[in-house]
Amino acid sequence: LACNRSVLDHWVFWSREIRTKTRTSQLDKKHALIQHLTSYWMPSYDRHFLLRLDLSVLQERLGPVASREYALDDLTELDEVYQQVIRELGIQVIEIWNNGSIDETTQKLVAALGDAMPKSG
Repeated sequence: LACNRSVLDHWVFWSREIRTKTRTSQLDKKHALIQHLTSYWMPSYDRHFLLRLDLSVLQERLGPVASREYALDDLTELDEVYQQVIRELGIQVIEIWNNGSIDETTQKLVAALGDAMPKSG
């Protein structure tokens, strides 16, 4: 099963969001619960793919929409939080950049998935 907005994604977005919040006991409890759920569910994923975004490629594909939807500072911050969380959780990720066509990116994903599968026999 391949999914978008995995537990990792939710944890990254939460980790980024909580930085801007004033800490309260209720927020600390919510954070602890989300952290526990993340720790519980992360091992259920066989492989983790990190689709890296190149803003210039997005802007070329989407034109003005990309500029409104994605800011370079926002993508840079998200990338930093992803890298931090990946280190903290100690997970292995397979990085795929969006600088190819959808078909090329899909082929990279399929190839990486095949390479990452345990060998039998």
